[in-house]
Amino acid sequence: MGGAAPNLGPVVVVVPKLVSFKNGENRGGNRYRTLASLSGLGPVEPGVQGTSLAPLFDDAAEHSPAVAAAARALPDKVALSQFARCNCVNRTGPGGHDGFICDHCVSNKPPTFQFMGLSLRSPRGWRYTEWLAWNGTAIAPDWHDVRGVELYDHRGDDGTNFDAYENVNLAAGDAGPGDGGGPNATSAAEIARLHAELVTAFRGPAAG
Repeated sequence: MGGAAPNLGPVVVVVPKLVSFKNGENRGGNRYRTLASLSGLGPVEPGVQGTSLAPLFDDAAEHSPAVAAAARALPDKVALSQFARCNCVNRTGPGGHDGFICDHCVSNKPPTFQFMGLSLRSPRGWRYTEWLAWNGTAIAPDWHDVRGVELYDHRGDDGTNFDAYENVNLAAGDAGPGDGGGPNATSAAEIARLHAELVTAFRGPAAG
């Protein structure tokens, strides 16, 4: 169910009396919450993911400790992607590896999504993805129903051959899907760390 989306570039935000350049924080939910906060529109409707970056444009001492902590808790310079999947059918692939074949939800409305893949690319050189069941009523991923996990080692990736670093899912085992032994100690530790960063990035620090 994997896939990759282009990394969003840096975002420049200009507000009255403030000009600030924030690299690595260009995320849809963050932008929406930040602009809503800066414009004084009031609380954002429930279900919108992300964290307002408004505290970063002012002296943190003027904000409550909780808001300042939320700003500091944002993962540093990560790239986030998400991938909806629809019309999935279970199948047994090469080597007896079970999985799903899915469409990319090009013509589907959000209530009909089946899965949502949430992916985080870390500056430490890892790409981590969690595949979550989709709640079509709430229009949100079900964080209590994780259907799959992927971990890829991109250390040494210079950007010239992305596919060369996406062949072995370390969350399944060192040798890939056929390994069956699960992640080694190093991968398991990175998975735990990346899971916490992914939850913080998509749901906010309070959920981490």
